[in-house]
Amino acid sequence: MKWLATLFLLLQLGSASAQAQYTDFTPESGWYWDPNASGRGINVEVQDNYVGVAIYTYDSLGNPEWYLAAGQLQGNSRLDATIDRFVDGQCIGCSYTAPTYQQGYAGNISIEWITPTLAEVWWPGEHFFVQRDWFGLGDAWQHMLGEWQAVLDFYGSSLSFPFLGDAYTFDYINGDTFVGFRNHTLDDAAGYPDVDGNYLIIVREDSSNWLALYITDVGTNRMAGLAEFYPAGGTPTLNGYPFTMHRTASASFVQSGTGPSKKAPAADSGGLLARLSPEEKQALLNEMQTRAPRQLKSMDRKQLTARVRQLEAVIEARRAARRAF
Repeated sequence: MKWLATLFLLLQLGSASAQAQYTDFTPESGWYWDPNASGRGINVEVQDNYVGVAIYTYDSLGNPEWYLAAGQLQGNSRLDATIDRFVDGQCIGCSYTAPTYQQGYAGNISIEWITPTLAEVWWPGEHFFVQRDWFGLGDAWQHMLGEWQAVLDFYGSSLSFPFLGDAYTFDYINGDTFVGFRNHTLDDAAGYPDVDGNYLIIVREDSSNWLALYITDVGTNRMAGLAEFYPAGGTPTLNGYPFTMHRTASASFVQSGTGPSKKAPAADSGGLLARLSPEEKQALLNEMQTRAPRQLKSMDRKQLTARVRQLEAVIEARRAARRAF
């Protein structure tokens, strides 16, 4: 399976420039590794603009060693720090012994995050990439299972209150799509990973003959990207407004009722467009087609349209199956 991890890393690298042009992000805390060098890695803890990095590696004889690097982020994505070492400290089960601190023992380290979960690393004698280790989330499809809550930012539009929220649950895999629904409604949702390095998610707007399209990069428990509405059967413009989503229940919880989740279910949203007056809805849709603030110029429109049609077919098949009962 090493080749699969390497392929996934290459896909992330190929998509990084497309993602970075519309996504503002904070690097994720967690375990990072290089699929080509299993057995060592770094653990990252991000708090506000300060980053602590623990490095687990080996000395020239193969004995395990660990180091610490810490400092302020430069911009929102780069750390430059010394690689410090601690020795002669307390062993497991032993009485406390204060360790000896050796600042800069192994030189300097630079880490540049390309996405929230992918980073480029430089340290003495090496240059490589590391990615967040999704050791408990499965592949790119299984990773999406669970409940997600979204906030859409329509700032700059004609809406009097430019923020809307929604909640979706993805509970199973259907071929090469992950499938689910808008919470407490029968509005179907389906998604597909890795179109120009991004995920696509489509949700039927039951209040009209429109669909909501999310084009997003995905972190461990957070998504961010652009959202737009387009008419069913039409072609997305790739003009959109920014949004973020956060996981609020695990795949284990939505599938079996056990596992991490929030305390209370999400409220019934009724659909995003359903909460707008007819005048607001029409104005927003017009603006979406003509002057949404951001555009994904780098995406392959032909490939995108083909995937959109695939997801629409999945949604329509689910609706047809329900009508048959």
